[in-house]
Amino acid sequence: MRDGDHVAFDHWEDLFNLSLWSAATHLANPRLVLRGTGRVQLKLWRQGDEGDPSPVLDAEHDLPLILPLPEGTESGIFWPEITARGSVSLDSVGWSADPPTRDIRIALVITTYRREAEVRTAVAKLLPSLQRDLPPGAAHFVVVDNGRSLTLPAAPELTRLDNPNLGGSGGFARGLAFAQDAGFTHALFMDDDAATTPEALIRTHAFLSRACDDRAAVLGAMLTDTEPPRVFEYGAEFDGLCRPLCHGLDPTSRTDALQMERDIHAPLPENHYGGWWFFAFPLAPLRHWPFPFFVRGDDSGFSLSNPFTLWRIAGVASVQEGFDLKSSPLTRYLDFRYHLIHGLVFDSLRLSRFKGLSVALRLIVRNILTLHYDSAEAELLAWAEVLSGPETFATDPTAQKGRAAVAELLSTERWSPTPMQPVSTLSLSDPHWRRKWIKLTLNGHLVPFWATWMPDRVIDRSTRGDMRSYFFARQVVVQDETRGTAMVLRHDKRRAFRIGRRAAALSLRWLLSHSKLRKSFKTGYDEMTTRAFWDAQFIREDL
Repeated sequence: MRDGDHVAFDHWEDLFNLSLWSAATHLANPRLVLRGTGRVQLKLWRQGDEGDPSPVLDAEHDLPLILPLPEGTESGIFWPEITARGSVSLDSVGWSADPPTRDIRIALVITTYRREAEVRTAVAKLLPSLQRDLPPGAAHFVVVDNGRSLTLPAAPELTRLDNPNLGGSGGFARGLAFAQDAGFTHALFMDDDAATTPEALIRTHAFLSRACDDRAAVLGAMLTDTEPPRVFEYGAEFDGLCRPLCHGLDPTSRTDALQMERDIHAPLPENHYGGWWFFAFPLAPLRHWPFPFFVRGDDSGFSLSNPFTLWRIAGVASVQEGFDLKSSPLTRYLDFRYHLIHGLVFDSLRLSRFKGLSVALRLIVRNILTLHYDSAEAELLAWAEVLSGPETFATDPTAQKGRAAVAELLSTERWSPTPMQPVSTLSLSDPHWRRKWIKLTLNGHLVPFWATWMPDRVIDRSTRGDMRSYFFARQVVVQDETRGTAMVLRHDKRRAFRIGRRAAALSLRWLLSHSKLRKSFKTGYDEMTTRAFWDAQFIREDL
């Protein structure tokens, strides 16, 4: 840094939330650590529970510097602001404290299926940090290879496990079994496409090794791989539907970053959960293993069924595509199953047969409104599967039959190489009359000759999840410029009405069988979320 150069460490990953650490951990003597050479003007900012941020320190210092917080400071969110006074070499900025009060051992579990390059990248990035920055034996990498196709370099801190393709549910269950047998105190589940940082692992270890509560678990945020990044989810609530927290906030904005941190000095309440792109938890209080959903819903069900105390830490996150961009008839099928099953199993959700029916119809109607008829039909398949009872999940934990059925029904939601077109200019204002019209007409499905006088539209894949992109359109072309592909979604009244008739029949079955279905799934959930169930799956020769 040259004389007068200025930098503020006020992005989300830079914030130190003393309120959180004081409430949740045995943190002793926190201090700011600046490494480098030269003289700087240091301004240390604090954001309290209310009001605007204010500096608690503004003075010149020589580097390197170890600076305790002002005496009596027990709460607030802190970040430093540094101005060079002459030539300065600033090597690192961070926070430190007295050593933790207990030793923990974390098994870092990644489940993968034929994504060799992504896993090798993750191991190459994270493994050196485990070896260098954490105490010996404090963490161990476990890669569960559902594709049985991965080779990795040998390392004492790395274990690869072959596994049948049991999806994320069975892969993480296999890693959990390894962690139990090897005497680990904690496990950390991470997706193979979730890019996290060594610093996130260090902070998680620091938090859990100082945690006051033996049930403390750490969930990571999901950040989108866009520029600037956006928060897709920083924890979430499940009330019949998934309600992501802090969705859309910009972690590089001080205002948004403070909003993310301001309210997290208390654990998340009932019915909140953490996604398995980054979820660290203790093994001792474990009551239920993953349910064999294959993928989707296993992570939320895991949080809902176990007595973890969920915490969030600034800078602990993974970066990946948001779920809106991954949406397909298959993911809709998988999502639909767990939305209904959670409502049947967990009394804390208080979902009656009619509320459960409302959830099912809402998901299907959304796909009709947005012309995603393949997805709506995939959800009908999922509904019929749930109505058949929990035995399907016990006999087919790979979801092979359902995945094959979804593949057969695909007709419109296919990505194909297509010349790119100019994206339509959209007005995404949402006046009351417009919302009312869409609801009354089901986006024109109840209006004769709608397809003859509504315009065509071209949208980018990034706006695919916004329902307003489909309103008042005869045809919508969704295109992905980075891949040079597109899908064409056309208004189709006949198909929509066929879906409606099938949904009506399934609704009647749901209402009539709800009590029996609820009882059977409660019993089945208890039986299939055990180690004994999963040990039997790991050795099945037909998978």
